[in-house]
Amino acid sequence: MKTIILRITGMTCASCSSRIEKVLLRLDGVETATVNLALEEATISYNNEKVGLGDMENRIRSIGFGIQYKEETFNVSGMTCSACAARIEKVVGKLEAVDHISVNLALEQANVRYQEALLSERQLKEKVEKIGFSFERVNEQEEAKKDPISLYVWVGILLSFPLFWAMADHFTFTEFIWVPELFMNPWFQMLLASPVQFIIGSRFYKSAYSAIKNRSMNMDVLVALGTSAAYFYSVYLAFQSLATYTNHVRLLDIEIILAMVIVVGFFALYMGITQKKWSYDLLVIGPIMAIYGLGYYFAAQRLNPHEGDMPDLYFETSAVLITLIMVGKLLESKAKTKSTKAITTLVKGQAKTALKVNGANEEHIAVDSIQVGDLLLVKAGEKVPVDGKIVKGITTIDEAFITGESLPQDKTVGSFVYGSTMNITGAIVVEATTNGNETVLDDIVRVVREAQQSKAPIQRFADRISAIFVPIVVAFALFTFFVWYMFVSPGNMPHAFEAAIAVLVISCPCALGLATPTSIMAGSGRAAEAGILFKGGEHLELANRVDTVVLDKTGTITEGKPVLMHVFSLQPNEHIWLSYVNEIEKQSNHPLAEAVTVGLQERLLNVCTVNGLEELAGMGMKANGCGESVLIGNRRLLDTYGVSYQALDEQAKIRERKGETVLFVAVGSTVAGFLSLADELKPDSKEGINQLKRMGLDVIMVTGDNPQTAASVAEQVGIEKYKANVLPDGKRTLISAMQEQGAVVAMVGDGINDAPALVTADVGIAIGSGADVAVESADIALISGSLKKVGSALTVSHLTMANIKQNLFWALIYNSIGIPIAAAGLLAPWLAGTAMAFSSVSVVLNALRLQKKTIGQKEGTL
Repeated sequence: MKTIILRITGMTCASCSSRIEKVLLRLDGVETATVNLALEEATISYNNEKVGLGDMENRIRSIGFGIQYKEETFNVSGMTCSACAARIEKVVGKLEAVDHISVNLALEQANVRYQEALLSERQLKEKVEKIGFSFERVNEQEEAKKDPISLYVWVGILLSFPLFWAMADHFTFTEFIWVPELFMNPWFQMLLASPVQFIIGSRFYKSAYSAIKNRSMNMDVLVALGTSAAYFYSVYLAFQSLATYTNHVRLLDIEIILAMVIVVGFFALYMGITQKKWSYDLLVIGPIMAIYGLGYYFAAQRLNPHEGDMPDLYFETSAVLITLIMVGKLLESKAKTKSTKAITTLVKGQAKTALKVNGANEEHIAVDSIQVGDLLLVKAGEKVPVDGKIVKGITTIDEAFITGESLPQDKTVGSFVYGSTMNITGAIVVEATTNGNETVLDDIVRVVREAQQSKAPIQRFADRISAIFVPIVVAFALFTFFVWYMFVSPGNMPHAFEAAIAVLVISCPCALGLATPTSIMAGSGRAAEAGILFKGGEHLELANRVDTVVLDKTGTITEGKPVLMHVFSLQPNEHIWLSYVNEIEKQSNHPLAEAVTVGLQERLLNVCTVNGLEELAGMGMKANGCGESVLIGNRRLLDTYGVSYQALDEQAKIRERKGETVLFVAVGSTVAGFLSLADELKPDSKEGINQLKRMGLDVIMVTGDNPQTAASVAEQVGIEKYKANVLPDGKRTLISAMQEQGAVVAMVGDGINDAPALVTADVGIAIGSGADVAVESADIALISGSLKKVGSALTVSHLTMANIKQNLFWALIYNSIGIPIAAAGLLAPWLAGTAMAFSSVSVVLNALRLQKKTIGQKEGTL
């Protein structure tokens, strides 16, 4: 089973994405297909033995949509003749993911058009190098590419403005505005409106044709029907007006000119603008367009209607409407680009090169070439190339890019560092613990992409409405025309047309289709910037309903590593017996041994020989240290060997009531003192738990520790409910019992030991630090390990769901109010187009508000 992400072109609304999903799922071998309208991507899981990319592409193209390929230019060296170029084209061209390859021997370059979901640049390079040629991507700084929509918009505004100006003559409240006589001429208006209708509006015709051909309807059907009705009705009225004039150009002449210009001229101009295929055809189109314009001008002079004889034309309706819709699409496109800012920032922030150290040699290599175990030199001011451990040097690292933490972190030998974080102060040598393309940042990028691709359950509601909405609107527009023509204004074709066109235009369900995915994109992206990763839209939605939060203790509320808290001695020369303890613990593999030795390393202790080390299960250790018999362990150990500890038992119990573990030490037959160790609380655990409680959530701690330690930790962080001595499987049972009582449970754990509970909970939240972030084991992953991020993650969910509901509400209200107003004839078609265009823009802009939220400052914010 393989999963790929394809870029889809030509979608305009939710019904488009639904159609693509349906045709893909009909293919034998396709298991799941999810199409995201906002990202214009399709995520497909399929059996590659039954179905291939070509089959899916053919099916998508058959219903009028396309697949966007990645196109790049590579420098090729080693070619000596045309046979070499042909060989490269043959080998690469056979790959399923390659759509086209062209090798230029003279330039020593290859242009490859391929599907990035199935073939990486590295695989492509390896394929070519395997047959004896070098293959490197051209690292040229690309010029900013202008969106074709921008060109359409400016041309549309230029051509539509005179038509819009001419509208001033139709209203009593704008009679004071002077309108040039030429602007009122029907032939001049047709001259301006035709390019807008058939060049700028061609995308609507193509999309509408594909939809109707495949027995479905989308927003472009509404636009094409509405504008075509206005345009061709105006053409009909313009030609009809010829009959009222005696001095006119022959009708046949005008028809020939129109046919020649529209069929030849507009087609050539369209190809030139959209495909950038300028050729000698322009030598033909130029004179034709000039003759066309001059012909219209002279016809306008001879056919200029007398005062009061001007037909009621709607050229401005179709032209202004198309232009306004394109303006809306341009603004929507720019807004959607901003909504993907988070993922773009993450990708751009990845380190590109590294300085590999090999003995005395240093070599600059690409990050993708780094292997586990490579030693990398990172100088101050440079980015850490990959995840790894510091083996030399001391520095400060800015990890805000990964964890969202604003303060730089001090690092020393043995510290873990993230790839793509910034080394601030000193030079360090890092040993890579991951390959170049398997860093935590790569995981973050992947998870965020998947989250933005996925559909939240609430989106199914919008998809169901969109699927049936367009046919109902078309039927209602016909009904509106019939009612106006037969009853409201009998025989008044223009009024009936105007009302029907306004209904068609204002009813576009585009805002409804964008309501959910844009919010999920913005919310999940903003969360990622703060180190909060949602694995999918469904988890983001479900987190909004959480009412109970279950917290693991070790590694979640506490640091997860015991530290030496206190030393109590009955002897004045404590450094002597501490020397014995230090040397014995160095020989032990017990989990507490490292904490003891680390805690004692700053003390000036003697070094001596240890022998006869014996681990006593459930009690401690016995050894001969520096010629003395030494016991280190609990009360049972001292009782076993008859050593009295009453002199310090009360002090030991005080430490135990604080949740600390006590290790008694006896030298010979006399107790010398004790050491107490504890798993320290994370600095912000109490604040994070208080935040959850202020949000009205029921907070419960579960731990495998003893009741005394559990009670101590719970008291320190302010948790009233806790369970002790709970094994991993017991945590799962406990959560299941809560769910049976109606609770929606979020489980917060380290993502490894708590895996059963994380899977059982309605929302599993893996909280971690360093490379132990278990992204795969939970629905939400918190990179930094801070408990405050739990509240922030739930707040992201609350705000995102509220944003989605606002979008859906306003989209539905917009159509519910707008359609009756348009049907009542109270809304001109061009105003309906304006409202429709900006309804989509408003939905996207509302979603973008999520990116402005500040994360983790107080409740109610991100």
